[in-house]
Amino acid sequence: MLKGNYIFLIIAILMGLQCNKVTPAGFWNGFERKLIIKTINDQGPWGGNRAIYWKSGKQNFFCSSKIIEFAAKNGWNFIDSTDFKPKEIRSWSCDKQLIFPLGYNGFDTTMIDENATNEFPRLITSEIKVYKFETNWEVCNPGTKKCNTAFGYVITNLNGTEMAIYHLWGE
Repeated sequence: MLKGNYIFLIIAILMGLQCNKVTPAGFWNGFERKLIIKTINDQGPWGGNRAIYWKSGKQNFFCSSKIIEFAAKNGWNFIDSTDFKPKEIRSWSCDKQLIFPLGYNGFDTTMIDENATNEFPRLITSEIKVYKFETNWEVCNPGTKKCNTAFGYVITNLNGTEMAIYHLWGE
């Protein structure tokens, strides 16, 4: 009986260590952990979302090479990046709250999906760079059979002192 308890304990420890790898975008919790300011995480059996916000006092701390390398080591493959001026992101809001416009149809700055975007507050208000990553997850419009690739997004301010990730998957 004692041997069985040890086996159970070892399995539980291994599962706990792998938890960040198993949940979508969970690995980001291990990126510069001490600088995380805010985490939003709602994972369920049919879908979920994750948003994490970091802040550093050091200029250029969150640089593209560091972000892309960490993402790649964890299965997120870099696709491209786009710069947005403050004037362009001013309209990214829902119910007077600043948001990152990620919904069931993906990242779309012209069509705000209120059902999804309420989970994605945008804390960076200055000029930003948005990095898009392939994640090997899917997102499906609830109640439909329309599914798309669930891309992951990382945004940074241009001086590299702030960073956030956004990911929506499932239904």
